[in-house]
Amino acid sequence: MSSRPLSILLIDDNPADRMLTARELAHEFPDVEIEQVFDREGLDGAMQRGGFDLIITDFHLRWSDGLHIVSEVRDRFPLIPIIMFTGTGNEQIAVEAMKAGLDDYIVKAPQHFRRLRTAARMALDRAAQRRAMHLAEERYRKLFDDVPIGIYQMSLDGRFIHANPALLQMLGAANLDELVSAFPERFAAESFQPNWPPTAFDDRRDDHVFEMPMRRLDGDVIFVRVTDRLIRNAQGQPLYHEGIAEDISDRRHREEQLRLLVAAIDGADEALVITDADLEPPGPRISFANRGFERMTGYSADEVIGRSPRLLQGPATDRRVLEQMKAQLQAGRVCAGSTVNYRKDGTAYHVEWNIAPIRDADGRVTHFLSVQRDVTQRVQMEDQVRQSQKLEAVGQLASGIAHDFNNMLTVIFGNCSLAKAALAPENPAFAALEQIELAAQQASGITRALLTFACRTPTEKRPVDLRTEVREAALMLQRLLPAGVSLHIDDSGPPAIAFADRTQLQQIILNLAVNARDAMPRGGTLRIGLLPTANKVPMNAVEEPATPVPMVGIRVQDDGEGIAPESLSRIFDPFFTTKPRGKGTGLGLAVVHGIVTDHGGRIEVESVAGEQTTFSIWLPRSEHVPDVVDSEGVVAPPRGRGELILLAEDHSYVREIIAAALTAAGYEVTAVRDGNELMNAYRDSCDRLRLMVFDIDLPKRSGLDCLREIRAAGDATPAMIITGAASIAEHELHDPRSIVMHKPFPIPELVRTAARIIARGSAAAPMA
Repeated sequence: MSSRPLSILLIDDNPADRMLTARELAHEFPDVEIEQVFDREGLDGAMQRGGFDLIITDFHLRWSDGLHIVSEVRDRFPLIPIIMFTGTGNEQIAVEAMKAGLDDYIVKAPQHFRRLRTAARMALDRAAQRRAMHLAEERYRKLFDDVPIGIYQMSLDGRFIHANPALLQMLGAANLDELVSAFPERFAAESFQPNWPPTAFDDRRDDHVFEMPMRRLDGDVIFVRVTDRLIRNAQGQPLYHEGIAEDISDRRHREEQLRLLVAAIDGADEALVITDADLEPPGPRISFANRGFERMTGYSADEVIGRSPRLLQGPATDRRVLEQMKAQLQAGRVCAGSTVNYRKDGTAYHVEWNIAPIRDADGRVTHFLSVQRDVTQRVQMEDQVRQSQKLEAVGQLASGIAHDFNNMLTVIFGNCSLAKAALAPENPAFAALEQIELAAQQASGITRALLTFACRTPTEKRPVDLRTEVREAALMLQRLLPAGVSLHIDDSGPPAIAFADRTQLQQIILNLAVNARDAMPRGGTLRIGLLPTANKVPMNAVEEPATPVPMVGIRVQDDGEGIAPESLSRIFDPFFTTKPRGKGTGLGLAVVHGIVTDHGGRIEVESVAGEQTTFSIWLPRSEHVPDVVDSEGVVAPPRGRGELILLAEDHSYVREIIAAALTAAGYEVTAVRDGNELMNAYRDSCDRLRLMVFDIDLPKRSGLDCLREIRAAGDATPAMIITGAASIAEHELHDPRSIVMHKPFPIPELVRTAARIIARGSAAAPMA
């Protein structure tokens, strides 16, 4: 968070109005810095300096007018919000100004003037959103330009709309105009017409992956692997194609050499098959099959001799590839391809093959030699690599935001605690503060869930009452659901105690509920209930056969649009979503799957297209009763008696609120902001010091480095390490006199822990 005060440029040639405006702004923004401008010279100087967060101008100026001011500011500072005062009767002018980029206008009249505070706050919020969107667009553009794989958008009639530099380089084009003018005619390789865009593909599918030869503008032919998706609008009408293209020429060349090498090796792992040369129905007949073929297909050689290779084909076999193969063989050429075949037991496998004609002494084709390789594992590994890359991206994102995000949540928790301490429980604001704390806990759960999903942090599993969690989630969901969606909670039945992480469990319910809400755009009913104990096989079970374990569960059901059968197998893939662009990230169910898998649980999905969807979340049952908050959770800890605590925290708000809480509890606090100040303060007061509280990631010198030096000097003063990241746990410290508290945490919990540690002397107390 920036420590720079808010800067506002106020343009008005009426001193009384400027004074009134400045006073209103100071009420809303106590630390605001206002530069007042009343003539052209002053405006030119201010525009030259810049650095403003908000600009407020009057419309009626002796030397200009508001419309010119708005136009001038927008040309120079497109992201800075602008508010304009207009006299009564000038609303039409204000509307014109808003079309030109004005964020808001206020009628300069007593009954409207107080709206300035709200207008300024909303304008700043909208500007922050615009800046974030602008940054995201810049990042997307950099990714588009820098990624080493070709990316494109193409019209329905086969003309490029956009192409990144990698694709231009791949096809030998200097710029997009050159690519558009030459494609597709000049890119057609010999005896092959590019099927791009894939207009002849199955209309029931929007996603297509295919490989094809293409001729670069310099005449070289390359093989390209294309992953194409047809983009539709909300009504299902096709708009354009987008996808990626990868030059796979080197891979194809290596695979070709490999196939030729193993074709002569009868004992190779690859399947080697020889057929006659009769291509007319019912097709060629097998005259030889090696042991590799037997292992691959499950058929013995005796079972297939005299039969057509068509016995391996099935529903997923690519008929287009077979037709291309037939055309090549009829021309006497060597051909290669890949498709899906089926083993004797009916299971599908991915196969790559190479077929070459065998000629007699007169040059006539008498047989075909086919070398086949099962590539199912490679296809699966490629999928796993792509999945791992997505998970790594999520993990890096979550790790990057965790520290700062948790610092902010700590401030929220701390201020809520201070505010609640000043209110009676019956005060209406007390309940609102509790709701803020609950929302902050949910926000903390988002980061923790992403970190766990990406294997970046351990979970905190303990016995949890699912009935309690469902009830707490209902309080939050009532604020998220639109009026047309009703919430029905069924928490009846016997106790359902699971061994789980509470915040991640809340995240599961929230993610499923949000998905259910989005599946009911016309309204409906969201039902959340408990599932009785049942024996289920964990999704992460590795032994064969897997042993079922007792589990309890939560059922989340909606009566929305359902999930299409072809999407069911992909709903847990990271970044896969069926929602319109901009309406979903594709991470919600992936996070749920990661959490449940980490818990050793199970997810079951039932969906009827157009009717309803039911998610059943099963978690291991706990035989223990959940912990009950004891009196220490509601009774203030013993007050300190002036014991000295050394606090080191670089985040000013977190440092101030912790210092205030400890001081209010009766302790003397020395607060510093970096590692060097920590060591200096320690040397000045080590003889009186009773406790050290410091962040692990301090500027100039880390908290862990400071702790190591203190311990190396033989000092046993207890230490409480606070961190907003997931990079350390207590057992990694190897220091029994230190404990770790992960942000965000309730400030009263920190005070209670400090009291226990000081009361026990030099031995650190375990966390409550």
